[in-house]
Amino acid sequence: MPTNTFELVHNLVEQLEFKEVEGFEGKNLAFFGMGGSGIVGDLTVSFLLERGFKRVCLSFKGSSVPPYIDESFLAVCISYSGNTRETLKVLEELIKRGVEVRLITSGGKMEEIAKEKKLKLYKVPPSLPPRFALGHMLSYTLSLCKVGKEELKETKEELKSKEKEIKELAEKVSKVLYAKVPVIYSTYELYPVAYRWKTQINENSKAPAYSHYLPEIHHNEVEGYQNLALSSNFAYLILHSEKSLKEVEATEEVLRLRGFNVITLEGKGSSFLSKALYLTLMGDYLSMFLAKEYSVKDPIEVKVIKSIKEKLRGA
Repeated sequence: MPTNTFELVHNLVEQLEFKEVEGFEGKNLAFFGMGGSGIVGDLTVSFLLERGFKRVCLSFKGSSVPPYIDESFLAVCISYSGNTRETLKVLEELIKRGVEVRLITSGGKMEEIAKEKKLKLYKVPPSLPPRFALGHMLSYTLSLCKVGKEELKETKEELKSKEKEIKELAEKVSKVLYAKVPVIYSTYELYPVAYRWKTQINENSKAPAYSHYLPEIHHNEVEGYQNLALSSNFAYLILHSEKSLKEVEATEEVLRLRGFNVITLEGKGSSFLSKALYLTLMGDYLSMFLAKEYSVKDPIEVKVIKSIKEKLRGA
């Protein structure tokens, strides 16, 4: 396991590689996972929607299975540790319903169940903080969804070529966010990336952050900009990838008219996947730079999360 926190971020790029996995035909898709494992399903669903996937594809976070998930679905349960309480409950219910299930994990109870029930298991390397094993887990879901070897290779090369630029911009933005509560907006298709920014700032920078997407905020959140006594505590960012530019510009204008300095960041790359991961990598780096700004001793340690898990053990 890398000892340097910035090396952990860099490894996201190195982890991307094509996997030889059995495809699926004619089924709907449902991903189940929590936290650093759950974001894998979110990103994969966005990718599939951008590709024009013609069947239902959904990502769920929680300990229950919606009643309409049946044999028409392929379910992918993702738990890096293999011991996530909520995901194990979901897995138990899926097996009872006779739903085809595939598992992504580094081991734990999930691997034991896979062997016992003879389920398809995709094993990733152990001993990483789950949120920094994103590339390993995403490689499996993307390969499952027929992303070819060449496309993943090209994406990896593009990210490598832009990593210095990404890192420098992340450091610059982190200084603007110091002592502010970041609000990360994105266009709809990039919302999983905005949410990843939020959670990485929460976990690594030990700071509050919030995320939402356009155009939904135009129907509620924009009214809150009028309360300058509160809004001045926030810093606004907008992530996009050349889509919905009118919505981005309208949001920028409304914020700037009220005196806010808005940072707009565009994903770069030759494909939606490249653009999404360009911004994902930037958010990961930014969370580490922000942790440095806040003098966080150990960005990796998640004491509060562990304490809550302990309280819920056996629930």
